[in-house]
Amino acid sequence: GNFNWRFIFPFDYLMAEEKIVISKKESMFSWDETEYKIPARLTLQVWDADHFSADDFLGAIELDLNRFTRGAKTAKLCTIEMATDEAAFPMVSIFKQKRVKGWWPFVARNENDEMELTGKVEAELHLLTAEEAEKSPAGLARNEPEPLEKPNRPDTSFIWFLNPLKSIKYLICNRYKWLIVKIV
Repeated sequence: GNFNWRFIFPFDYLMAEEKIVISKKESMFSWDETEYKIPARLTLQVWDADHFSADDFLGAIELDLNRFTRGAKTAKLCTIEMATDEAAFPMVSIFKQKRVKGWWPFVARNENDEMELTGKVEAELHLLTAEEAEKSPAGLARNEPEPLEKPNRPDTSFIWFLNPLKSIKYLICNRYKWLIVKIV
């Protein structure tokens, strides 16, 4: 799937401890908030959207924001080794670099309990201070984000049962148009 939305995750970060601080009440009867210090991790997951049955898990990647594999420059360079053998790839920290863009692999365990490449995601991560975020607002939830470049979407939908003629035209004409021109 292709989408072009920005997601905002406000948080407090302790640079010395490399932890995120979350304040919340332990129960609705508590007067004071309790602070929790947790590792700075971003988990991206992909699920399919079934209408009549439960959604199926397709894959995930977890990025430790203090030290994670630099994203590949292209989808072809993005491999499962980026998630399984992190020591072989250059590492970055979002807290030092402030902006990271690239391709990362989604992995899941198969029936044999082995890691399997299930997809790839192109993502761009920006770390902003509260002041920088106010100067460059983004849409919250499903509101329109600030203008970003258009994603590279396929020319046609492969939902052949909804538009079979368009799919046939795409599959036959685009691949064999020069052969058809030579024959005619």
